[in-house]
Amino acid sequence: MSQSELVLDNYENNNEKLVIFFHRSSYLSNFYKCDFIIDGIKFTSIEQYFHYKKAIIFKDEESAKQILSTNNPMKQKLYGRKVKQFNYKMWNEISYSIMKQGLYAKFTQNSKVYKVTATKKSKVCRSKPS
Repeated sequence: MSQSELVLDNYENNNEKLVIFFHRSSYLSNFYKCDFIIDGIKFTSIEQYFHYKKAIIFKDEESAKQILSTNNPMKQKLYGRKVKQFNYKMWNEISYSIMKQGLYAKFTQNSKVYKVTATKKSKVCRSKPS
């Protein structure tokens, strides 16, 4: 574990591991740079995949190209926020499934990050330290 994660073993006496991450450098962060391929397209982070899918679903090819053109997760997020014809209600209904697809690809295609999370039954939480 890096300094961007905190691990609590035997969480709530259930023999579970609670992994709390609080920095973009954590392998658990959507901003963590980690290549994976879905539908023949190489993505550099979950952030890129998530916002690319948003652009494609709302038929904004220009934003999709911008999102794929950069390896910077913050720029990917900014481009994703500008997707045309965005429908919050529709996105809210499907975004969880899209995120799960991306996370599955990230962790199954990258043995380094997969091994860390697969070693024990774990709950993962994001925290923003004050």
